[in-house]
Amino acid sequence: MKFLCNDFKIYEVVRPLISLLHVDRTALQNFEALLALTNLASLNDSLRKKIVAEKGLASIEHYMTEDHEMLRRAGTECMCNMVMNEQVSLCNVVHVNSYCT
Repeated sequence: MKFLCNDFKIYEVVRPLISLLHVDRTALQNFEALLALTNLASLNDSLRKKIVAEKGLASIEHYMTEDHEMLRRAGTECMCNMVMNEQVSLCNVVHVNSYCT
């Protein structure tokens, strides 16, 4: 998929979106941030790398176990897009294998 964006401004929204993923924010703010990150992660691997570099992976993973069903779904959907990145998929394999030993 070719993505047209001048000056790579789309990369600048990753950090603010990740900062919305916090318990002090409303469920709606968290949900919308997760959906936006899901959409960004679906575009290309460099955006997935940017999300990882901005330390967003732990926050996304946290929402996969959230009590709120919609936040849990959004976190899981986002992680599904994130595992297309080799670094993320290897991290998850190591994480899962640590529970298997």
